Amino acid sequence: MRWHVCTDGDELLRRRNAALTENESLYNLTWAAIARSRQTTTTAPGYAFFTLEDDQSTIAHAFVNHGAKLIVLSAMPSTAIDTLVPHIQRHAPTIETVEGPIEHAHRFARCWTEGTNQAYTILMRQGLYELTRLLPPEDDGGQLVRATAVNEGLLRDFFTGFCTECFPNDPVEPEAIRARITRLIAEGKGYLWQNHRKALVSMAAIVRETPNTSSISLVYTPPEHRGKGYAAQIVGSVSQAQFSAGKQACNLHTDLENGTSNRVYQRLGYAMIQQSVRIRLHTKA
Repeated sequence: MRWHVCTDGDELLRRRNAALTENESLYNLTWAAIARSRQTTTTAPGYAFFTLEDDQSTIAHAFVNHGAKLIVLSAMPSTAIDTLVPHIQRHAPTIETVEGPIEHAHRFARCWTEGTNQAYTILMRQGLYELTRLLPPEDDGGQLVRATAVNEGLLRDFFTGFCTECFPNDPVEPEAIRARITRLIAEGKGYLWQNHRKALVSMAAIVRETPNTSSISLVYTPPEHRGKGYAAQIVGSVSQAQFSAGKQACNLHTDLENGTSNRVYQRLGYAMIQQSVRIRLHTKA
């Protein structure tokens, strides 16, 4: 087996077409990276793509998001990690985070730290869930509302709360939050749940799309509105809207330490298709 450096995301898509098209939810991050790599307007590359080859086929892949200093791994033979690490150290030596199936991400982190005198920290254990048939929650009299510029301040507050709770060790700058909210509104991909009293009480968004799936994230309900089923209502309604628009499946990532959210999604019909981990590589003091 050998690692191949792709010229761009489209080459990765050609080499891994069967796996990517048969497992769109599983590889939703890869689909997003390919799409975003096409939009790069600067001379500096935004992404780097790698495939694992044998004599007959392409059997695995990885990609680097240079801006986020992140490498994302697909499933692969464990021993392939040992040859991938020196490959990445040559082509993307400044990465700070690795994400992928638990066994593979840990092996990558161990190999990386052995060669660079660094330590690593687990940031989050994640579950990737897929929905193909919605089990709708009981109607609570509320409705789904597409977010507009009128809701910008509320969305910013909700987004800030989401980032603070979900990524306490990875603070997001206010300017980045504002830019993300502006883009969600402009693209029509941000949603709010309006309860029966006409109050806007929960948020969700479509953050990625593949040809046949949509990825839901940024699910957040402020503490004062929790325990009333609003997260289930908004995720269920956003999921149904995507099915109505022609998507065949929806997917989302969860923090496996948050049992409440995992149970909410399972009751809607979401089934786990992969466990992964995000690990921070950092220099020892």
